[in-house]
Amino acid sequence: MHAKSFFQARTCFFLQKTKLRKCLEEVYTTEQTYTKVLYVLSYKLSEEVKSVCEKDENVLTLFNDTYKQLVGNFKQIYHLHHDLLLPEFEKYVTGQVAGNMWTVLEKNFKPIEVLYKNYYIIYSSTQGKIDELCKNYPLINEAMLKCQVHLGNIFPLAQFNCSNQRLLRYILLMDNYLKYADKESDDYKQTLAIHDELDRIAVRCEEELTISPSQLYDLRDRLDNKFECIKGDRQLLWHGPVKKQSPRRYLDVTPRYLILWSDCILVCNEESGKKLEIKRELSMRGITVDHETGPRTSMIQNPDPSSPSIVYYPFRVNAVEKSYEFLADKESERKLWVKKIKQACDVYNKRKSGIESNFEHER
Repeated sequence: MHAKSFFQARTCFFLQKTKLRKCLEEVYTTEQTYTKVLYVLSYKLSEEVKSVCEKDENVLTLFNDTYKQLVGNFKQIYHLHHDLLLPEFEKYVTGQVAGNMWTVLEKNFKPIEVLYKNYYIIYSSTQGKIDELCKNYPLINEAMLKCQVHLGNIFPLAQFNCSNQRLLRYILLMDNYLKYADKESDDYKQTLAIHDELDRIAVRCEEELTISPSQLYDLRDRLDNKFECIKGDRQLLWHGPVKKQSPRRYLDVTPRYLILWSDCILVCNEESGKKLEIKRELSMRGITVDHETGPRTSMIQNPDPSSPSIVYYPFRVNAVEKSYEFLADKESERKLWVKKIKQACDVYNKRKSGIESNFEHER
């Protein structure tokens, strides 16, 4: 019996090691694929467009001017992965180096965050423009189609999102690795710490995009220039869709779009064509925010009886003008809204108290 138990424990140990090994090999093979895609987007695509459009200088110049920032960012990301990360991953997979392979990412957190923040912003403002060029200029579309051969027959524009996918893929691969790792081991604790920091980097990258200049101008257009988005020290801090619940009628749940500025909150109705109608402007003066613990099950019946009940995560904003109860779809979204509004209030109050104290001093 003892021998059998020992054999079973040993078998489980080797199975665990095999699964962990496969996780690390997947990191390496997917890194190879990613760097190949980056190479095509960094070098081959521009070469293909130049070859096809060489007889039309205006079209070639138009493409180069539009793609300039994004291709520059792709080149930087390509060299980070091809020259630094991939060779280091290879050393761990081939056994040249022992230890925790995820530390390769940890050592490069700073360049990863800088380059990927830039990527999120540039990609957001460039993708639509390149798409329009493909629709309006047959030569550019022809070059894109020719470039598909280097990307497994995938249209190049569809691969522009590869860097976003790669950042998320690392996190998913680490999730899988942690599932098989010994939870009491130092390896597990170290990997978990790297996983959590990379997750925070991904969140910060998305936050950078949410308040980027391109988003600011997009909001100005959506508000139909009925609000001074660019005014003095006013800053865009956060925005996104939520739901509003009536204080008297719990079945009355309506979509709203919140825009958090450094001096106020706009409560908007999202109309057709993505236009935003301002329903209320809440001054930051005296605003407080609070929330319940845990979720709230909606009284609205789910249209699909086999699906679970609809769950919301409420938070309350109390302003001089009016109080609102908003509903987020996820706990993480609620936490983010509460954190952002509290931070905005703190900064606003400190700035105001500083101005008032300076005024008193001058008197």
